[in-house]
Amino acid sequence: MRRIRARAGVKQGTEFRVPEIRLVLMYAAAFLLCALLLAPILQSGFIGDDTYNSSTWSRSAMQVDGQGLIEAAFEDQKVWVTHYGRFFPMTAYTYVVFHLVNGDAPAYKALIFALVLLDVGLLAVLVRRLSGSDALSGLTLALVPTALQFRSLSYEDPILAYAGLLQVVAALTLGSLILLVIYLDRAQRRFLVASLVLYGLSLVTYEISLALFPLHFLIVWLYPKRESLRKSLKTASPYAILAVITATTAVGLRLVYGAALTNTSAQYASRLAVTANVSEGSYAPNFAPAAILTTIAKQVVASFPLSYRLIAPDTSAWMPSFVSALYHSPKGAMALVAGYTTVVLMICLQVWRERVTGRLLNWQVTLCVGAGLVVLPQVLISLSPRYQAEVFWGVGYLPVYFGSLGIAAVLAVGIYSLLRVVSPRGRVPFLVVAALVIVPVVYTGVVNFYSNQTVVELRNRDSLYPRVAVSQAIDHGLFREVPSDATLVLGTPHNWESEAFYEGESGLPIEKVIAAAQLPESLPSNTSVVNNGDGSSTYRLPSTSTLYFVANQGYWQSNGFAVSGKIRQFVVRPGQTTRIHLDPAFLYETEAPRPDGQTKVPTMPQKGLPAVSGEIGFSEEGLIPLSSESSWSLRRTRPGQSIWLEK
Repeated sequence: MRRIRARAGVKQGTEFRVPEIRLVLMYAAAFLLCALLLAPILQSGFIGDDTYNSSTWSRSAMQVDGQGLIEAAFEDQKVWVTHYGRFFPMTAYTYVVFHLVNGDAPAYKALIFALVLLDVGLLAVLVRRLSGSDALSGLTLALVPTALQFRSLSYEDPILAYAGLLQVVAALTLGSLILLVIYLDRAQRRFLVASLVLYGLSLVTYEISLALFPLHFLIVWLYPKRESLRKSLKTASPYAILAVITATTAVGLRLVYGAALTNTSAQYASRLAVTANVSEGSYAPNFAPAAILTTIAKQVVASFPLSYRLIAPDTSAWMPSFVSALYHSPKGAMALVAGYTTVVLMICLQVWRERVTGRLLNWQVTLCVGAGLVVLPQVLISLSPRYQAEVFWGVGYLPVYFGSLGIAAVLAVGIYSLLRVVSPRGRVPFLVVAALVIVPVVYTGVVNFYSNQTVVELRNRDSLYPRVAVSQAIDHGLFREVPSDATLVLGTPHNWESEAFYEGESGLPIEKVIAAAQLPESLPSNTSVVNNGDGSSTYRLPSTSTLYFVANQGYWQSNGFAVSGKIRQFVVRPGQTTRIHLDPAFLYETEAPRPDGQTKVPTMPQKGLPAVSGEIGFSEEGLIPLSSESSWSLRRTRPGQSIWLEK
């Protein structure tokens, strides 16, 4: 491609000017507010696929199994290529992340938090370069926290789960677009090459990038002023070529390994009924127009602020309102209101200054790129028969993350344009309209913050708190008598409990992990069975058995229990009720005081710690203290005594 000249109308060297102090303060305040409103990310644990991957790829678990990271990662990628025809080698970074954090949820979430803030910063930089407006860039920063919604009804949350996949793809995409703008400004080929490299990396990270090359065309065509269509297509053609090469590679792999190239909803449903594997057939597109358009519409709607709490099923019962936030957390809510009001007011005043100085806003390209970020990433997802069936209103699949970033830019253009239109009428009308803008923005930002906080708490009760309870219990000796190659029988199964998790926590090569309902199928061959007169059956295990029972629960941070013990016998009663006899048994309890629910989650009642000992058949007299501190204790049954648990 021939080297093009710097676009006319762009002031050379403006990127090196020293910003005024008020602009520095405006950007700093907007970015700090954004970080504060997205901080609930740091309070969450491993969620969705991350719960499994955080154990499978942890350094501790792989050391117990004697696995090497490179070999295991290669085998995993091989399955995706040969079985599904998917080629995304850049996702190998996720193995490294989980390996390094080694089950440390706070460290992992700090990385995700940093990636989200990186995307927010890159979006602001892109808007600033496209529009030439500091106010529009700052307004985009302020609106992002109103659009990024955490979701709890399904595991497909692009922020709280998936190892930062969408954050990495967004960073690569936004970085590629920024470098393209710099190339158009300076006509230095190295920026074009760097832009292409970043886009190429995004293509082999997640397939949704195949539909993103039109963003590059929009910038080439509209920035800083509209170019001829033919010239723009020529300049942007390398991005399309990269996308075609990647798509051709995926099709070739599917042909080589026999994966389906197309699918229908009926075929997917019938295959799912047979295999019970939601991934089987989900990557072969279904080209039914109605299904595609409906799925795109659902994804786009889910990108809008508060869409999850307003239209998703069954959220109104537990989502906090603005009034409840003010009532239950008056200091925190009022601080957010004051902070948000101040930041948006600073930005509105910057709009007034830009009007006075006569600075022109290139709103067309900013609006088009923002709209492209909303719609284009949803295209490939809308072709999947799985997501055509699974995605529902208010809850989008992973690319909704792109949509939220894009909708922030689109809304920022709308608000900026409104303020610019009214500005010639004088200060008073301008300030009145600014006040009318501030109210819904602040309302939405505060409500979304508390909604996100509530979602995190719900997720933590389901996953983080029970996981922390059993992890701490193992650290303090819960598995002190569990032998190597034991089979663990779960009394309270969680989706993160696996051989890898318990191997990583205990350092023991666990044979397998099963649910209590599978216990009769996993008994030693010399187990004796007695049929009782009441229709029940008693199973007595031999002394050489390595079946051990584990149950755990958590209710909030540092509040929960875990129990473990060797299974001696169990009784299966009619109706599948199982009574399990453990001897010896160990009980770990951590009973930190209940946190102030009024500041943590405004509208959700906090459960108290139940009488754990009574619930699972322990008596205080039958327990011997082993070790304890002020907030936790570990006890075991006395010699000759045993416990029964009903499952």
